[in-house]
Amino acid sequence: MDAQKLLEILQELEDKDIVSFKWQLRQPDNFVGGLKPLKVAALENAKNRESLVNLIIGKYTNDAREIVMKALRKIDKDDLAAMLANIPEAAGVERPQSTKATGVDAPGKTAGPVQSNRQEELKDDRNKLTSKTTGLTGTRDDEIFEKPAYNRPGTNQDTDGPFLSKKRKDTKEDDRYKLTSKPGLCVIINNENFKNDPKAKRLGSKKDAVNLAETFSWLGFRVLMFTDLTMSQMQETLEHVSSLKDPTEKALTELQKSNVKEWSRDGEEFTDLTVGDPPQHRDAFVCCIMSHGDKGSVSGTDGNPFLVDDITTTFNGKGCPVLLNKPKVFFIQACQGKDIQCGIAADSSPGLPEAPKTPVDADFLVFMATTEKYKAFRSHRDGSWFIQSLCKQLEEGSRVDKDLMAILTAVNKEMADKEVSLDQVDANSAKQMKEAGQEEGKQMSVIRSTLRKSLVFTPISE
Repeated sequence: MDAQKLLEILQELEDKDIVSFKWQLRQPDNFVGGLKPLKVAALENAKNRESLVNLIIGKYTNDAREIVMKALRKIDKDDLAAMLANIPEAAGVERPQSTKATGVDAPGKTAGPVQSNRQEELKDDRNKLTSKTTGLTGTRDDEIFEKPAYNRPGTNQDTDGPFLSKKRKDTKEDDRYKLTSKPGLCVIINNENFKNDPKAKRLGSKKDAVNLAETFSWLGFRVLMFTDLTMSQMQETLEHVSSLKDPTEKALTELQKSNVKEWSRDGEEFTDLTVGDPPQHRDAFVCCIMSHGDKGSVSGTDGNPFLVDDITTTFNGKGCPVLLNKPKVFFIQACQGKDIQCGIAADSSPGLPEAPKTPVDADFLVFMATTEKYKAFRSHRDGSWFIQSLCKQLEEGSRVDKDLMAILTAVNKEMADKEVSLDQVDANSAKQMKEAGQEEGKQMSVIRSTLRKSLVFTPISE
């Protein structure tokens, strides 16, 4: 693989596209034949395009071309993938020539010795391409659609690019939740197998769990995961989590009864909870629940519903005083009904007052994968639309100090842009769509918030 030509291809990507490209290099499903994805730490250390090329070439040598082409197609850069495919194989592996002394390369511009006439050739080649290659299709799922259209993360208006993090100048310190480099706990409940209905297995949910763990550990959270809990077990587990006022051995023992696992950032896998280091609440709390569900609830593995309002109540000012005045964020990936949501075409047409008491339900944010009555879509191979979009937007937005509400609004937009066709759904869903006179199915995530300040997550190891 000619590393210099690969560098020229990557120069055509904007910074926001590089973030998405790196994300694809972390996904195990993009690698076959014994090849393994790149580790998060290695990708974070690749600060510019030259170091990224060196990393790819050094890791994959002769397989680098196919891996890069697959990643480019996954981020809707089929034209660049086609150009890479048409470049003749080099006689040997070469490193890209050195760039300018700053080590920073700008998107769409040539770094160091890459000649401008080559850039013009790439643009001419792109203009000659008249068709795009098709994406991969997953297997069918009777709950959800299996060919989730990839949407690139929303455009970032910050001119400093995604690799720099700076303090927002338009937000006063008192208007922002204060988070340390270790902001607190992220609890994941992943219900994949259901006792009374083997066919209800939520294939692809493990992929969602890993994506969430990678994202929130990167943001400094300590990530705990509980798997396949009944409704009563979910209730007991969350009550134990809410009572983590002090790092005691008793708290650790209670959690271990639920077969808790902890995400290891170094090993990039779930392991047993660290003995002698009980988890404790700090500046914020994040809870991610993935299961089946119905209106206003999520299901335990026994099929019994657990109301979302009851889940959040467990952590309110009375149920969890240690989190009073601190942000509590819940991400819920679960259907909220059996209907398929369809799209509708739009018509053309002075002085500081005494500190008030805190409302018991203040400082909550609940982000649901879908609105009431409707299904949420999940791929057996890639995981759910909602979790995929959430993790990508968190990774892109947190790099540039973006407020969480702005990030979630970008997720809403991405979800609204996705759609699925009749030939991608199960028979019952297809029937619903035909009866409604619709050829595409849609999904709309929904935000419910009582946050009183700006909430900004800051990545570690930058």
